[in-house]
Amino acid sequence: DAMCALAGHYSEGRGVERNEAKAFELVRRAVLAGNVKAYNLMGNFYCKGIGVPVDQKLGYQWYCYAAQCGSDEARFNKAVCLFMGIGVKRNVEEADRIAECLEKKNSALYGATKLKAWADANGFTKSSDGSVRSMEGMRAEQEKKVVNSDVAQECNTNEQSWWQRQMFEFKEWYGGC
Repeated sequence: DAMCALAGHYSEGRGVERNEAKAFELVRRAVLAGNVKAYNLMGNFYCKGIGVPVDQKLGYQWYCYAAQCGSDEARFNKAVCLFMGIGVKRNVEEADRIAECLEKKNSALYGATKLKAWADANGFTKSSDGSVRSMEGMRAEQEKKVVNSDVAQECNTNEQSWWQRQMFEFKEWYGGC
């Protein structure tokens, strides 16, 4: 845990001179020691390119491994990647399942509360059946009910531009990952 904390200081330059290579080396050593927090940090480092070239697919794999080892923070990061298609094919249903598990576990910091706040801010919402669904998906379902194909086509065009704006805002917030 201490190596992970120190890596955070080096990666952000808090109290020490910023040195991303040293931060990555500390996380690597913590991974070798079997620290689950370090597995999740390794995902962050690869997704954001901290001390290593950006590799979102590898970052997502680290999140998956950390999640399997019990990290709720990694489960949250994995759900975000699945929602957005970062390093993995976009899968809202799987992200829903993770969100439901986190909510059941009532993991306040990285669970449902943070995921719900992120989802609300980025166009996702709870549907009537209780699952977290993207506004995009809910709008798509509504569009299927539209009989006039011209109206449906116009809605689809508007939806794409809305979604592209949401993705841009998310990428800015998440640091390009």
